[in-house]
Amino acid sequence: MNYIPDHLKQIENLLSNLSLKTPITPKEFIQYTKSFGNKHRFYSPCFNKDGQQYFFYALLKKDAESKKQFSKELRLANFLKNYKNGFSHNFPDYVNYSIGNAHPWLLSSFIPFKTLENPIKIERLSQNLSDEDILMIGKSLFEINYNFLNYAIGFLEITINDLSLKTDSTIAKLNRFVQEGIVDRKLIVRIKDYLQTNSSLVHNQTKYFCHGDFHLGNIILMKNKNEPPKIKIIDWEKYCLSNLAYDISFLFCKTYFESNFRRKILDNYLKLIPVKELTNFKKLFRYNVIYFSVKFGLELKPYGLDRKEAETRRKWFIGLLQNSTVSFEKLITN
Repeated sequence: MNYIPDHLKQIENLLSNLSLKTPITPKEFIQYTKSFGNKHRFYSPCFNKDGQQYFFYALLKKDAESKKQFSKELRLANFLKNYKNGFSHNFPDYVNYSIGNAHPWLLSSFIPFKTLENPIKIERLSQNLSDEDILMIGKSLFEINYNFLNYAIGFLEITINDLSLKTDSTIAKLNRFVQEGIVDRKLIVRIKDYLQTNSSLVHNQTKYFCHGDFHLGNIILMKNKNEPPKIKIIDWEKYCLSNLAYDISFLFCKTYFESNFRRKILDNYLKLIPVKELTNFKKLFRYNVIYFSVKFGLELKPYGLDRKEAETRRKWFIGLLQNSTVSFEKLITN
């Protein structure tokens, strides 16, 4: 599993030193989550000695990629804690953390609300959302995508995620699906033409701050009595510099079962984009959907789905690929 030797005990010692108690031990956490894939970090609600509740994270794995991801959120926590800005309300409330420690950890305020993703049925909403809720989610995402970098540049080391550099690998993967009889070869010709035609645009537009993993499970709608509702976006380990359409197109591709939500949030996001940038945005959106469809849409991975659902979902992604080469309008009606 590549877990750090004796690290489970070290996490337990760390929790003890911080006077924190969790309802689940690191060992129990590994057993509980292994069916979802081996997690690179331990996370759990916790209480301090005064009964205050927080959320605790600690690194479990020692590989370079796990360390890199975890350290990114630590740097973001450090920035948000030390440099106030108008976006902090959409991020977790980071309380404490270790930077440069051999055993990295992070503590944030506990959020007593569930994420928007159904914990049992993936890519489905866990609650009903009003039009105002969806508008707030779209606006929060747009503000972060469009403006947060003005505050964070120079303070954060931001990974560049330029999808134009992944054209060859995307086409190679598509060719494998052709050989398996999943995708038609004529479609690949159209996709390759679209990617190559728009690669310069994608490269030049890789300049916006993106969450990098913006799906329903990382969005929390907070509604307290006598307080205005808030949107919290969590799990910032994959933030990156990419194009403006990256996050919203990722969410679009991760909401197969929620067509009404998918269309409404995209419509809200579109209304926030300056008119002079709309044409490029639509091209970027189509480009991204091709990339995401190939990356995670065509593999038949029925986790959380029965075989029939998985196959229907794959057909939907094939439809996205077909429509992406036609027009933005055709794509979003899929």
